[in-house]
Amino acid sequence: MGQVVDDLHTRLTAALGKDVPVLYPGEFTEPDEAAPLDAQGRPMVGGGERGLGRYLAQHPTGYVQLQHDTGVGSSGYTDVGLATLEVIASTAEAADALAGQVRRAIGNLLIRPTPYTYQTRTTLEVAGFTRLLLSFEARQVGLGV
Repeated sequence: MGQVVDDLHTRLTAALGKDVPVLYPGEFTEPDEAAPLDAQGRPMVGGGERGLGRYLAQHPTGYVQLQHDTGVGSSGYTDVGLATLEVIASTAEAADALAGQVRRAIGNLLIRPTPYTYQTRTTLEVAGFTRLLLSFEARQVGLGV
């Protein structure tokens, strides 16, 4: 994992709490694999809804999917990159609320500087869920974005 991804995971996990999963890039299949489990902890045969719908039912406020950071260049002694993450929830309202929490948690403010400056938001609404793609400029001194 890149240091930017690890830093985002640490900040978001602390800010959002245990009820909102923050998934590393390599964990992107976890929501699709959600299934009811039997007594031995194995996926139950014929146990009901599976996949993203099941995962969102288990996490009604949604979840955050981190993506690998993209190095863009350097501005002198500071490495500059693009940190992108997805906020996914069952409704547009829930996704919007979670995106607001994410922006407040990692976005750069004068009173609480962070290495992340909000750049863009893209919305994709599909039957059953809403996906918001958030991009932040990441500036790190000596981290090699």
